[in-house]
Amino acid sequence: MSAPLQYTVPPEDAGHRLRHILYSRLGLSWALIQRVRENDRVRLNGEPVYLTQLAQPGDIITVEIDFEEESSIAAERMELDIIHEDQDFLVLNKPAGVLMHPVGQERSGTLANGVVYYWQSQGARAKFRPIHRLDRNTSGLVLVGKNQFVHQSLYKQFNHHSVEREYLALVEGEIAREGGRIDAPIGRKPDSIMEREVSEDGQSAITSYRVLERLGKVTLVSLHLETGRTHQIRVHMSYLGHPLLGDTLYGGSDALISRQALHSHRFRFVNPRSGSPVEFRADLAPDLKQLIERLRANQV
Repeated sequence: MSAPLQYTVPPEDAGHRLRHILYSRLGLSWALIQRVRENDRVRLNGEPVYLTQLAQPGDIITVEIDFEEESSIAAERMELDIIHEDQDFLVLNKPAGVLMHPVGQERSGTLANGVVYYWQSQGARAKFRPIHRLDRNTSGLVLVGKNQFVHQSLYKQFNHHSVEREYLALVEGEIAREGGRIDAPIGRKPDSIMEREVSEDGQSAITSYRVLERLGKVTLVSLHLETGRTHQIRVHMSYLGHPLLGDTLYGGSDALISRQALHSHRFRFVNPRSGSPVEFRADLAPDLKQLIERLRANQV
């Protein structure tokens, strides 16, 4: 259960309509403002109020943002690796091989099925609202909003590229440079519903990378996304001539690992409620750790 949002009107907001303050100060979308208005979820000094009313210094605005919502995703018991949970969002460490949510004929065994079950076991009714997505075979951090307000706020941060995201990857070959920045637009490959490629008429895509360790014919790299295109890291590293280990879709070999060697390691963002920065990390997945140890020992 998320606590209501609360805002004490400062002198500079005097004379502004409440709906303007909800949008500009509290960060509610116009759609959510309409929803809280229709459901009588806004109070001014503890009393119901029209959103056209003008605010005065010292007024206390309270907005209830929790709505009971029925999910169309079937609940399914699942072991979840929860890194952090509070009233507004859930941070999970997703294992490789697990889909984010049901798609096509695959309606069970996804992260969404497990999260919905977890919430329902606590008596909560909420929709599964991931802020971003990982490919099935990418492991690591996933951020899920627990209410519409937080989902919209965090999604906006992602779209404005203000969320700092770091991935770890094992790529083929020895990268000579210590780091670099790949600025190459990405678009859908013709005649493919899945594969992407660097394309002049694609969408802007920027990835920064830094070499962490050279392991013979393999390099461990840290990657930062400045944009969030589908398969961005996989496409960019392949374009650089160093595809991810195990990423057969983009030219990598699966001789050492049977999935793309990519892990969502860290992200940093602003907590929508407190306005303070928060950071979370997830250690490398066991299969990647084991492969690195084998590479260090020259056992592959």
